[in-house]
Amino acid sequence: MLEVPYLCYSINHKMKKIFLILFLSLAFSAYSQDAEIQISIAEQEPFVTVEQMPVYPGGDRAMMDFISKNIVYPTMARDSSKQGKVRIKFVVGIDGTLRDIKVVGKTRLGFGLEEAAIAVVEKMPAWQPGKQNDKAVPVYFMLPISFRLL
Repeated sequence: MLEVPYLCYSINHKMKKIFLILFLSLAFSAYSQDAEIQISIAEQEPFVTVEQMPVYPGGDRAMMDFISKNIVYPTMARDSSKQGKVRIKFVVGIDGTLRDIKVVGKTRLGFGLEEAAIAVVEKMPAWQPGKQNDKAVPVYFMLPISFRLL
């Protein structure tokens, strides 16, 4: 008779172990799927065009005011009378922050103008993010910045 209770205990104990293992594996599976979803959103390829494009806080006029107040015309460029347009490409993230800021185009003006354009974009506050299907998505944005001496 001692074998029967031991057998019941053994089966009951084994079922608890199986249940615990099954529960932990399901919980881990759900966690890893959630982590994969978060990673895929963070690493989502930026859109080129969306239903609602990103907007600088206050609109285009406010952005032009910000650039004119914060741009630093490099001394070398001013002394050399260097003028021109620098095209900046960046990504407006789902939270409105700017990243991957770089100069595009084959021709470079030099004299520190490209660096000055990047620096003023890096100073910008967060934008209103672009939206696709009412969801914030990362969006590429092109911004030409003109340097002119008066």
